[in-house]
Amino acid sequence: MSNLLSNTPYDDAYRTMFVSCDELIYPLINEVFGEHYIGTEKLIRRQNEHYAMYQEGAEDKYITDCVLDIVGSTVKKYHCECQSEADDTITIRMFQYGSEIAIEDATIEDDGLHIELPHAAVIFLRCRENMSDELKVYVKAPNGMELSYPIHILKIKDYDIDDLFDKKLYILIPFYIFNLEHKLKECDRDEKELNDLLKLYVDIINRLENLTNKGEIKVFNECIIKDLSNKVAQNLAYKYENVREGIGDIMGGKVLELEAIKIKRDAVKQGIEQGGEMVLIEQVIKKIEKNKPVSVIAEELEEDVPHIEEIYKAAKKHAPDYNVEMIFNELSLNTAQA
Repeated sequence: MSNLLSNTPYDDAYRTMFVSCDELIYPLINEVFGEHYIGTEKLIRRQNEHYAMYQEGAEDKYITDCVLDIVGSTVKKYHCECQSEADDTITIRMFQYGSEIAIEDATIEDDGLHIELPHAAVIFLRCRENMSDELKVYVKAPNGMELSYPIHILKIKDYDIDDLFDKKLYILIPFYIFNLEHKLKECDRDEKELNDLLKLYVDIINRLENLTNKGEIKVFNECIIKDLSNKVAQNLAYKYENVREGIGDIMGGKVLELEAIKIKRDAVKQGIEQGGEMVLIEQVIKKIEKNKPVSVIAEELEEDVPHIEEIYKAAKKHAPDYNVEMIFNELSLNTAQA
């Protein structure tokens, strides 16, 4: 099925939302960590590739789902993972990831090494019965001092679709189908149950379009939510053809294609040539990987600084993978909405 993501479909969907949709991140951070960000704070994405160092120079590479800083009255570091299943290793892995993230920012001072662990959370798409709302890591030093490191938990099952819209947790909409997973088999066999499921997705479409019309979310974010809702559903319901086709017709298919065509056409009207622009994006990425600043890149490529700066900012959001097509689409959408 061409609609499927990779062999890590839910991680991919989650990362895509985090690297592409700034305005959707703040409400999630507020919900998970009890913060009160209003969306005007500076958001700084950090690299998701990390290396654990071992003896004799050995390294172990791993990729986190989301690590970012939010700069408000203070600077806070957040680490959020998406987990489709609960397992016995998640607490260990969260502490390992958090420790490596902290070490990357460590400072060595006269009195020793100073590290700060990030605020941590796991979003569970499925979870065990009676799972705690918080995981904890207890660290005891040889001198008897103890540290308790909390890892917050968000469970998709605790939210109905009204909750997601009321709390502006639009970033979680693609994963809402996990709450309906137990009904998919019945929906595939029973026309009434299937129709009820599809009515839910029609309602989601209508709500998203209403938010876009009111200017509460961007067209780009609306399209991303629809597209990933469809792809997650295609993966989760891979055994159930009627469910897949029904949701695909609503969340994907012609509706999404027409929106994408309109956005792309409008962008082309404003002077974007896809072929040349994608080549330019590739050139900028190569120079970003060499740690060259915007001014130098613009000079070397003989391009205007504002144009290169726009590409630079969009590309940095997609580090370290630098998906050229995704970067181009984001730039096209920004131009179309300008």
